[in-house]
Amino acid sequence: MVTGSIARRWAKALFLLAEQENMLLAVTKEVDRVADAWNSSDELQAAMSNPMLDSKVRTSIFMEVVDKLAVSKTTRNFFSLLNEKKRVSEISAISRELQMLADKKENRIRAEVVSAAPVNETVVASIKAAIEASTRKTVVVSKRVDESLIGGIVTRVGDLVYDGSIRTQLNRIKEDMLNG
Repeated sequence: MVTGSIARRWAKALFLLAEQENMLLAVTKEVDRVADAWNSSDELQAAMSNPMLDSKVRTSIFMEVVDKLAVSKTTRNFFSLLNEKKRVSEISAISRELQMLADKKENRIRAEVVSAAPVNETVVASIKAAIEASTRKTVVVSKRVDESLIGGIVTRVGDLVYDGSIRTQLNRIKEDMLNG
């Protein structure tokens, strides 16, 4: 996929620069904030892709957003270059790639805990501890509620999915009954 390789190259360049400047954590967070702003603003995306707007106006709009997010000079310069090279639409992919590079360097993995209702922090801590014990990596856990699960928990770690949801159990029972 062309987009992935482009994003990977941009992320790797920023990763190396941020690492050299000893700012990897800060830059990673700043890029994530800008990507969040990009993803949450249809207006910003529309303005940046509008050929009717002069490129100077588009640059001004984008850099104003970057400046309002109070990023470091390194990150600002990166986004200025990204804009100049007409790669602003790659922000989300670059952010993901940069996060993966930083996670790999820091021996960290990400896990997502999805449940039908908000999960007790004790449960999340025990899931995190189990993943850390099995992977020997630091785990960053994000939580999400999905009421369609009915009950139980689904945990995603990279490509692995541990599905303990009631919805999946009911689907298995249904299949067994239909095939049995």
